[in-house]
Amino acid sequence: MIKISTIGWFCSLALFIWLLVIAFFLSSEDYFTIESLFYIAKAQIVHDGYFPKLPTIGITYPVVPFQIVLILFPVFGIMSPMVASTAGVTIIFGYLWQLSKRADMHPLFFVGLTLFFFLNSGMIYLVISGTSSYMMILVILGLFYHLLKYIEQSDTYNIAMAGLFYMLLIFVDFTFIWLFIFILPVILLITSRNLEFQNIFEVKGFKAVFREGNMRKAFIGKSLSTAFMFTILPIASFLLYLFVNQLFTSHIFDFLDNANFNYRLIQTRAIGNVTAVQQDFFFLRNFYDFLVIIFAISPFLIKLIFSSFRQPLKLYIILLPVFIILFNITRENLPILATEFFMLLCITCLFGIIQFIRELMPRWVTGFIVILMSLISIWFTHKYFQYESTMVEGSAYELTIQKVPDVVLRILTGSEQDRLLRASEDSPFRRSTSTGRSVESVSIRDEFLTERNIPQESSTESVMGSSMILDRNRQMDFRFDPRIDGFQDRTVLPDLIYGGTNPHLQAAMFLREITSSTDRVLADDGTAFPVVALHGRIRDFSLPYENDYITFISNPIHYVRYILIPSRENFYQNFDMVFNVAPGLGTPDIPYRILFDNNEWMILEAVDVLALSRVRFSSVLPQLPKAEPFHSVVLVTNDQSALAQQNLRRLRSQISHLQIIPVFVESDGNQWIRWKVTSGRFDDRDSAVLWRLSQLPNQIYHYYYHSEIDNRLFDVQPDYDPDEPSWSLFFGRFNTEEDAQEALETWNDFGLTEIRIEFEDGYYLLLAGLFNDFIAAELLAQYISHQSYQRITLHELQLQSDILSGGL
Repeated sequence: MIKISTIGWFCSLALFIWLLVIAFFLSSEDYFTIESLFYIAKAQIVHDGYFPKLPTIGITYPVVPFQIVLILFPVFGIMSPMVASTAGVTIIFGYLWQLSKRADMHPLFFVGLTLFFFLNSGMIYLVISGTSSYMMILVILGLFYHLLKYIEQSDTYNIAMAGLFYMLLIFVDFTFIWLFIFILPVILLITSRNLEFQNIFEVKGFKAVFREGNMRKAFIGKSLSTAFMFTILPIASFLLYLFVNQLFTSHIFDFLDNANFNYRLIQTRAIGNVTAVQQDFFFLRNFYDFLVIIFAISPFLIKLIFSSFRQPLKLYIILLPVFIILFNITRENLPILATEFFMLLCITCLFGIIQFIRELMPRWVTGFIVILMSLISIWFTHKYFQYESTMVEGSAYELTIQKVPDVVLRILTGSEQDRLLRASEDSPFRRSTSTGRSVESVSIRDEFLTERNIPQESSTESVMGSSMILDRNRQMDFRFDPRIDGFQDRTVLPDLIYGGTNPHLQAAMFLREITSSTDRVLADDGTAFPVVALHGRIRDFSLPYENDYITFISNPIHYVRYILIPSRENFYQNFDMVFNVAPGLGTPDIPYRILFDNNEWMILEAVDVLALSRVRFSSVLPQLPKAEPFHSVVLVTNDQSALAQQNLRRLRSQISHLQIIPVFVESDGNQWIRWKVTSGRFDDRDSAVLWRLSQLPNQIYHYYYHSEIDNRLFDVQPDYDPDEPSWSLFFGRFNTEEDAQEALETWNDFGLTEIRIEFEDGYYLLLAGLFNDFIAAELLAQYISHQSYQRITLHELQLQSDILSGGL
């Protein structure tokens, strides 16, 4: 017969493989939690970044999980947090299995334990999240084990080992530094056992401690020595850690105040981490909803309470982490309880059931009850993820549950087509009326299409990016890159930057195409670490740990090429160092060129766009291509230039080869420019339709046929005011009028007939249009640049009042 320990080893190996496969699948679906990305970004700094690296190694908190990821990173890369949590959960499973074997548990108990770890959605999420929760649970189990052994044996070894695990627990979650306050009564109770009375709370014994000098000295001495053995290692280690903080940052508690070294400083306060039921502040609204969730997801708590009637002190120790977490929630007024809390409660209850096995109930009954409770926990945890989980947990649940076979999926979630987007009033955890939660999962593209009221016309709207690059583009030494406002020394770019909905990965993939170790990005990894981690090339970033960072952030135009900051809609913008310190970023009109904006991140080019409009360049005769008509797929149409520019920036996160095509419109005596965000340059409409059908078969889109440049775009608008700041499109500067006239004729042959020659500061300038709207002028310049493969910039005009005053 196979030994139970051998079966445990096989089950542990199978669990490790099972969880690792799920973690790999989720990472291939671009799923990463914020905490795991924090560890990855810091590991990249240590292994590949610029010096100094010691502050990152010594201060980054949580210390223990980060050090493990730091060791695994050279081998497993971006999967390191998931591999670490997979190994940690497997160790927890093996540890409980061995404890159960020592306690001579019935085989049914092992079945229930296996079901819980293999099929519980919470345990699976514990792995794929790559967070420090596995380490917290593992260390707490070690602390429990030695504290309970100390209760039984009162020996120095177990109290010292308990102190070791207490130290590790502090370096995993600083919240548990309060744990000593709750453990101190336990130490006093155990100390009283070696005195003449059995319990310090016996009236006679309690009086004797204060009346008899010898007994009082013995009690105080033993209590102090036991407390010293328990706290000496945590105190020494923590003081050393504070010294490292003081050494590198001149601030002894920097790890509690610096988001660059502690991800929890900002992340735990994000509304995305708050579950639906807790967004209604259930502590104030309905306490019973909270109890329903606790006992439904962790029914083992009921069994633990009934099993521990004769040993209340052990029950008190086992439930200490729950008290600490609830105490911290009350202290910070943050009603946030996520999956990690419920899994900690489940595992500690299983641990307690093993410790309290000495009872009148037959062991096979205990095993059967554990199987039943494991199934209950699996079912209700599944429902918790379906209805009440955080947005981060819910996205992991959706990605995983979508791969379940249809028959099983129908049993789990019902027959509705859109099972994952129900209102939370249907939740089994809610027994009172509530406003509920409306969950929407809409892509950036669909959001634009639903929000814009686009008129139906023959040459308007639609979506997506082109998979087609013109042959003539490949033959040129350089071409205009539609994702940035300038030329790049590239001939071929990927057709699709990134087609997913992960906003951090959208920004990271966009940056990978344009950055290098020389064209660096100014960023604050205290907030931007998700993008830094997913980008993968840490030397492309200028980060706060570098010695020259204060110089870079004070004048980014001279030291970096790009700037990465949270968008205005992003919760973290107020905490971002670059946004708050770099000149001009806190103003309504950002003075840098915005290349990318997906409502989470903004990528700026570190150039002063207004200063560029004042720069004069000597020009040569342009070599213009032959103007050819083409068909495009329209993403969205706007009548406002600013709105069109915003849409272009957001859609760049998913689609390459975008451009804005301006269309001159006349209606009811009014004239204006309609801006179309388009993608693709197809030779005929059929090619555009075939591409659209292959990429987006279930949606209806429109197309635009571009035949020639409409010179009416450069007509002076009725509301133009020469006394307001104004700009013209700048086509070149020439030394002689003959050269300017020859260039003018070249542009006329290309199709631009509204270009004029002006003499200024001893040079002849080719200009077109008069615009008070800087954005409209900039979009027109980009449009002409796309058509001509020339760099068209803007020229700032003198105010009419200045000209008149100068003449006087």
